[in-house]
Amino acid sequence: MRTITATEFKNNLGKYLDLSKNEEILITKYGKPISRLTPINSDSWDDFVNEWDNVPRFEVDESDPRIAQILRK
Repeated sequence: MRTITATEFKNNLGKYLDLSKNEEILITKYGKPISRLTPINSDSWDDFVNEWDNVPRFEVDESDPRIAQILRK
């Protein structure tokens, strides 16, 4: 597993996204792990897509003035 800093990741995002297709990348900030990029195989991608279809959705009443104000921002 490759380890990089958050700054290195931010400055070279495309490079590390490409590398993460084939290897895990651990991202650290101030010397502590904060995130990990892992390759997605076809099985895990299918699982993700299937789960995403089951995420509850909700509708927003845009006529509510509070909601309208948020949407204008």
